Amino acid sequence: MTKISNWLLDIINSLNQQEKVILLQDFVFLCDNLESIFGMTEPWLLIIDNQILNDLKYRQSNEYNANHRKRYIRLIAVFMVFNFLVNYSDKRIGIVLTPCIFYEFNQRKIPDNSKSFNSSLDNCFSLLNEFGVKELFSFGLDNYKIARLNLKNICHDEKEILKLIQKLKRKKMNFELYQKFSGNTKNSKDSKIELFNPPFIIAFQLVAQQRINLKYFDRNIEI
Repeated sequence: MTKISNWLLDIINSLNQQEKVILLQDFVFLCDNLESIFGMTEPWLLIIDNQILNDLKYRQSNEYNANHRKRYIRLIAVFMVFNFLVNYSDKRIGIVLTPCIFYEFNQRKIPDNSKSFNSSLDNCFSLLNEFGVKELFSFGLDNYKIARLNLKNICHDEKEILKLIQKLKRKKMNFELYQKFSGNTKNSKDSKIELFNPPFIIAFQLVAQQRINLKYFDRNIEI
């Protein structure tokens, strides 16, 4: 067994039965999310969320804090996934840090200078190195000039999106979830039909009508 596997085994053995159940649920959830990349061209580039970076940062305090114990267990599940990918899957794995995740982890602050930026970036990569992945990438964070532009655009978009949300909150909205139609056929008289209009479609149509000036995020990207 590899060193990280032994470390994980010790951690798992230290958990009580209820925590082991939670760990297994978290692990299965992560595996389900990874299923979609199986068979894709390598390297498999995984984007690490700000939540995981913060779990890494506060790992020791979360381990002994009852209120944050579930976050600690969730992080162990992430280590389990990377342990498999790095040591047993025989796949080329890479981790990607994006400007948006960097912006969140940096408490939504734009570094004042290149020294501050490089220090924050090194801090992120130092935490990510704990997963044992050899290839770490950053997109849109090549240097301070490029990063600052992307971060300023993200900051701009964040404000624009929040303004739009506040506008929608003030808007009076009454929608009919069931649209009624009348029709007739050769074999029957007039018939009434009710067509259900799902709320998410109503919301999508409403947002699509709004004008918003985005600089970083592309509202036309389909997820």
